[in-house]
Amino acid sequence: MKKIIICAAAVLGLAAASPLTALGAEAKGWQTDEKGRIFYYGDDGETVSGTVTIDGVPYYFAENGVLKTGWRTVDGKRRYYDHDTGKPVYGWMEYCGRKYYLTPDEGKISGGTAEAEDGGYVLIGEDGSVITEKGFVKQDDEFYYVGSDGKLLTGEAEIDGVGYKFADNGVVLTGWQDVGGKRFYYDPETAKPVTGMCEIDGSRYYITAENGMTVGDVEIDGIEYRFGEDGKFCSGWQTFESGKHYFYEDATYPTGIVEIDGERYIFSDNGKVRTGRVLYEDKKYYLGDDGVMRTGIHTVDGVTYFFAEDGAMTSGWQTFEDGKRYFDETRGMVTGRQIIEGKKYYLDENGIMKTGLQLVDGVYYYFGTEGAMLTGWQEFDNGKHYFDETKGMLTGRQIIDGDKYYLGSDGVPATGPVKLDDGDYLFGEDGKMLFGWQTVSDRLYYFDTSNGKMIKHRVVEDKWLNDNGIAEEFSETRKKGSELVAKAGADAARIFNYVIVNNKYKMIETTKTLEQIESIGWSFFAEYSMSNRYVVCYYFAAITDLMFQQAGYETRIVYGTGRGTGDHYWNQIKVNGTWTNYDTCNGYANVTDDFLKAQNYTWYSFVYADYNK
Repeated sequence: MKKIIICAAAVLGLAAASPLTALGAEAKGWQTDEKGRIFYYGDDGETVSGTVTIDGVPYYFAENGVLKTGWRTVDGKRRYYDHDTGKPVYGWMEYCGRKYYLTPDEGKISGGTAEAEDGGYVLIGEDGSVITEKGFVKQDDEFYYVGSDGKLLTGEAEIDGVGYKFADNGVVLTGWQDVGGKRFYYDPETAKPVTGMCEIDGSRYYITAENGMTVGDVEIDGIEYRFGEDGKFCSGWQTFESGKHYFYEDATYPTGIVEIDGERYIFSDNGKVRTGRVLYEDKKYYLGDDGVMRTGIHTVDGVTYFFAEDGAMTSGWQTFEDGKRYFDETRGMVTGRQIIEGKKYYLDENGIMKTGLQLVDGVYYYFGTEGAMLTGWQEFDNGKHYFDETKGMLTGRQIIDGDKYYLGSDGVPATGPVKLDDGDYLFGEDGKMLFGWQTVSDRLYYFDTSNGKMIKHRVVEDKWLNDNGIAEEFSETRKKGSELVAKAGADAARIFNYVIVNNKYKMIETTKTLEQIESIGWSFFAEYSMSNRYVVCYYFAAITDLMFQQAGYETRIVYGTGRGTGDHYWNQIKVNGTWTNYDTCNGYANVTDDFLKAQNYTWYSFVYADYNK
């Protein structure tokens, strides 16, 4: 850029030239020929040519000596010589409606700025004329703005609503400039202000025509951004009132699922990191308050869910180091009793699927290696066990598939002889209850075919089952008793009638004590009654009891008092599970206890007589 200091235009006067009287005649100084051409003759009488200084004024002559005027190129520089005088013109000059500026050293000035005659600066074009057309002009890689008055703008100015800053010489200042109290950036290549999100010297800025360089938080196209005090864009994690955002260095932002520094996040379309429960592309995710995508087991609003390695919520069975868990899509991790795909499971308070024997709400259930509840017979630990679908592990007396078992408190079926609260039973090696005649340790026993209880103190078929249930052959007394039953009939009423017909009460002896009777043996009193008509109460009781036994009844003798206050004995047999009373001495058959009590009977004890002794 050239700056010209302007001086007043100078045109030196030309001395009056004498006309040439004859071509080639001796002459000196200025001469004009008949054609009006002007020459200058030196002291040698020859015409001069080229640039010749005469009286301090440089003139320009052609090779033939003719004085040249107008625009001429002299020594590579463009000069203007006055048309009338031939003198060079310096300073401002108007030619064909355009203004030029010429100096003795440079001739016509081309390019650069020049100080105008009335102040200010103008811009000279490459053709040397002053540029007067309003607008921006680029010259020598610098920009200027020519105002409506033809002068260059300086200082601060607004052009088409945009502020600019100019140097004192009119050059548009580019790069960062403070204009109107605001900071702007002007492109060095175009001088135009840069607006919007832009990169300058490796940093990003946001500049608006209204406010210049942005500092602090600003929303751009619905997205919040942050710029430092130096106007530089803040990348990385940024937290605004609306939420947390992440920005790349180029001011772009992630959307969707993105991994940052080893953590996964989900960003909305406006770059905001999402938190809490998120449904994304038909998959459910959970992100903490910090936006980090959670994986593994997490409790959300009181419900525990499982999130796979990719962060997606996953339902169904999941395997962990401490066991398997089941996650329902809506209820999350399930615990306690559960029906899953038609199978029953039990999961503890930590959601761990349990296997093997488990105590659930006070009931034992059994779960297989895959966790499903198993029913029926299951064998483990100390033996086999039976599990009912609702009652769990069975214990005590049970009927399973039509067979009777006794299952201990540990659920294991009893085998061999077992004494229960109501009697003795026998179970096979498979745990099934045995019935009928059974041999145990070389001894024969009989077990009721309806309930399996060992029969004691009773005749079954042709055997006497003693007080221990052991089968014995009939004694002579019993054989006689069987003969009597054969005569009388096995029905209790027939036996009752037979006894009261064939025996009569008579005080044949002083009443014996129970101790005396048992010392003698009940067989004695039974056999006496068979061959003697008159007897007392315990004789009646003995013969009646023997015949009831040989007829197959379950019997016992009652020791108490009768209608009087003295000792008395009578009989009881069990009919349909209920004891009923027969007193052949006093003539009562098949009567209840209440009936006898009404007759003033009292009970002392029961006697189970054995006629094999």
